[in-house]
Amino acid sequence: MNKPSNSAPAFWIKQFHPAVRLMNRLKFPQKFLLISLLFAVPLALVMTLLILEINTSIDFAAKEKTGTAYLRPLRAFYADALQSQVLDQGFDNSQRAIDQIKAQRAQMDQAFNALAATENQLGAALDTRAQFAALQTSWDALKNQPPSAAGSGPDLDSPIIANARALMTTVGENSNLIIDSKLDSYFLMDAVLLQLPEGQALIAQTMILDIPTMAQRSSTAGLAQTSSLASLLQSNINGTQSGIQITLRDTSSETLKATLQKPLQDYINSVNQFIGAAGRVWNIQPGEKPSYEYRAAGTTALQDSFKLWDLSTTQLDDLLQARIDGLVQQKNIAIGLTAVVLAAVVYLWIAFYLAVMQTVSGLEAASRRMISGDMTSEIELDNKDELGQIVKAFNGIASALVQASAYRQAVVENAADGILTTNDHGVIDSFNPAAERIFGYRAAEVKGEKVTGLVPIANDEMFASFEKSGFAMGNQRRETEGRRKDGSTFPLDLAVTESALGDKHLFIALLRDITELKQAEEAMRQAKEAAEAASQMKGTFLANVSHELRTPLTSVLGFAKIIKKRLDEVIFPVVPAGDVKVHRALQQVNTNIDIIIAEGERLTSLINNVLDLAKIEAGKIEWNMQPLSIKEIIERAVAATSSLFETKPFKLTIDVADGLPDLVGDHDRLLQVVINLISNASKFTDQGGIVVRARRDNGAVLVSVTDTGMGIAQSDYDKVFEQFVQVGDTLTNKPKGTGLGLPISKQIVEHHGGRIWVESELGKGSTFSFTLPIPKENLVGEAAAREFVRTVDVNALVGKLKAHIASATLSRPIGKKTVLVVDDDNSIRELLRQELEAEGYGVREAKDGREALAQVKREKPDLIVLDVMMPELSGFDVAAVLRNDPETLNIPIVMLSVVQDKQRGYRLGVDRYFTKPTDTQVLLNEIGALLAQGGSRKKVLVVDEDTATVKTLIDALQSQGYNVTAAYTGAEGIEKAVADQPDMVIARSELSEKHNLVKTLRFEKNLEKIFFLLFE
Repeated sequence: MNKPSNSAPAFWIKQFHPAVRLMNRLKFPQKFLLISLLFAVPLALVMTLLILEINTSIDFAAKEKTGTAYLRPLRAFYADALQSQVLDQGFDNSQRAIDQIKAQRAQMDQAFNALAATENQLGAALDTRAQFAALQTSWDALKNQPPSAAGSGPDLDSPIIANARALMTTVGENSNLIIDSKLDSYFLMDAVLLQLPEGQALIAQTMILDIPTMAQRSSTAGLAQTSSLASLLQSNINGTQSGIQITLRDTSSETLKATLQKPLQDYINSVNQFIGAAGRVWNIQPGEKPSYEYRAAGTTALQDSFKLWDLSTTQLDDLLQARIDGLVQQKNIAIGLTAVVLAAVVYLWIAFYLAVMQTVSGLEAASRRMISGDMTSEIELDNKDELGQIVKAFNGIASALVQASAYRQAVVENAADGILTTNDHGVIDSFNPAAERIFGYRAAEVKGEKVTGLVPIANDEMFASFEKSGFAMGNQRRETEGRRKDGSTFPLDLAVTESALGDKHLFIALLRDITELKQAEEAMRQAKEAAEAASQMKGTFLANVSHELRTPLTSVLGFAKIIKKRLDEVIFPVVPAGDVKVHRALQQVNTNIDIIIAEGERLTSLINNVLDLAKIEAGKIEWNMQPLSIKEIIERAVAATSSLFETKPFKLTIDVADGLPDLVGDHDRLLQVVINLISNASKFTDQGGIVVRARRDNGAVLVSVTDTGMGIAQSDYDKVFEQFVQVGDTLTNKPKGTGLGLPISKQIVEHHGGRIWVESELGKGSTFSFTLPIPKENLVGEAAAREFVRTVDVNALVGKLKAHIASATLSRPIGKKTVLVVDDDNSIRELLRQELEAEGYGVREAKDGREALAQVKREKPDLIVLDVMMPELSGFDVAAVLRNDPETLNIPIVMLSVVQDKQRGYRLGVDRYFTKPTDTQVLLNEIGALLAQGGSRKKVLVVDEDTATVKTLIDALQSQGYNVTAAYTGAEGIEKAVADQPDMVIARSELSEKHNLVKTLRFEKNLEKIFFLLFE
């Protein structure tokens, strides 16, 4: 049985394997029935739930309508009760008033009977029995009370009003009105149930008051009561107005808006007039007859409120009925749609089943014909679906089977690779022409023979257990050895696959002679090794040449500057002013010396670039990775290149975004990149301007330098980062650099995990940009934090210091300062001697490290200028010896060397580090500054919990001229170090580790190069 191909259908068959197995075991009627049930049951369930939900909503709204039906007779009785209360508590004691009360109670009795009928009909559904009984009791009490003089009987109206309000609330709660979530019906219900009844009660209470009498008596309590009722009534009408306006705003019923807008406004106006009339009574003047017009205004307000109540109840009923009608319509649509969908599905399923069975019957008939040997007849069906594709594929099987054998034979015969087949015992069955060329045998000579004669590794074990033979299925190739007819062997690329034909196994081997490929690989390997060796030799040569050039170049530049200085200070002033020829000659000499100095400095820059490039390519450059601020780097780069813009008609602009995070990198190398980009921009820009920007770019900081210069063609973008390449026409335009700055910058940026690129347009300028990744944690390991830390034995340190204290004298002669120059090159020593003596210093010389240490031991100089590369002892070794001896600890050390390793020098405690050749004036200024301060590392902080040790160290250090402060805890040490910024910290190692002293101070601003001396 053929295995299914690794195609998309096979993938999905694998994912749905259980369902596929089930379908394969069911006949088509069973399949259709199962699928129909799986479709119909969820559909029926969903539609049932939907209809149930609609029915629930209909029942909800219908119960709300039950509530409004109950509220109508209750509202009529409540209105009569309010009017009864006004009559009962009035102040007209005439017989006419008593007759009015009797008539009002008769009207109330009729209203109550109507309410009782409603209670009998709806009370059980709304559960209002208890509240109605309470209302009936209070009504019976009033009804049986005979009319009397107004205001003389007990107040039996208030309980009726209170019980009627309670019954309204119960109806609203039990009929779903209060919990209605629709804004229009909810706020209309709120007006009907709560706001309007409350307002009516407040109007009645106000009408009952004898405001004129209280006003004549100037009753403070009466005024307060009137004001309180007026305030409550005003708040009530505001709430009523707000609720009904929300209903009008959110409803789509135009009838509702037309019906309620005017009655609402009439009610609000009549209430406001009633409040105003009541208020005017209090403004009555002495002797003026009191007015009772506010009671008439109150009666009007009550009538308007009852009218608004009735209309609102009717509209609420209409809203609820419209909602019920809409829900019933939705229910009918759902039922109808479900019936249509089910009918359509049943119809289509039957049609689908008949179509499938028609195709299956045709395939079955065709299969019987193929079995009988008829390969020419085709199935004729009108199908366009997947079954039609099956039929089409089935029709092609006959012709494909006829062509397949011939096609396979042609492929095997013309294949470039050797192909042979064997049975499961390794006996060769077929051998194509390419295999004949590879092994030198004809097919007839090897057929029936063991394949091990050609491929020794293909032994019997391979065919007995194919998967354990070392070969892999799926044409994965393996390199082995082949044997030709002449007995010679050759490298062979071999792949073996297994195929099954019924119960037989067939092995197919693909063979390729890779002799030429192996020879090419060996040649490539040798060429690669040669190239790497040449590259290493080039790097070594460049480094050696650069180092060798630095020393004579230092002498050339130094002596040229001395000559220029002597000419300016000694020769030129004494030349006679009238001798034009002599002046012209001296001017030419001066110009020539300036050219020598300028070209020497240019050569220095080239040497530095070549050496940097050689170090980077050789992987020997030392990276001082530490936290840094990109803003500070840009500012320093701008300051360093400021002289380039002195003659330019524009200024350099800095645009650095606020809040850029700190990065981790080599400060000096990144500064070199920015300086290089600014310098290049200055070289090629004559007008316009240059802008240096820094922005955050996702997880990186983006730095760009934009100029308005000549621009770069897009085809030259990649060339600008190639070594020694100058873009443009170098035959007509002399290059303005060495072509190394940008390649070095690219290496530095990429080492930091960033990238650098250029965007430009000819004639409009260029933008060079690079990115630096923002570290997840802006921290450096303890090893980096301890680069400037040394640990010594406290006993040895204190012993040496005590001995030095005892022998310390002020024997050093007072006079000019002495400088010891240590260099193995005589010309450098002579250059420095002349320069230093010209500044008034005494100069001693030493040609190597051993002689330097001996001279220091005999007589301590005030300062040491120290070379690095010297025989026997290097300058680094000399600095280490001097810095570990308390007697020489405070002698300033200035390193001057061709070796660019400032970090190592600072780790050893040197004070300044210059690379040859250097600016002599800068060197002299730094020497002067160090000598002026009187010693190296003048400020020292001693940190230890042991006061005796602290005192001993302070005495010893102060005797050497140090300014010493002390701290007795780690926290105090950190605080004083930040405040005082000492040159050196001497601390007990245990205390430093406990308070993380070194790491904390290393990351403080301006304390990056502090020298630590830890003792045990």
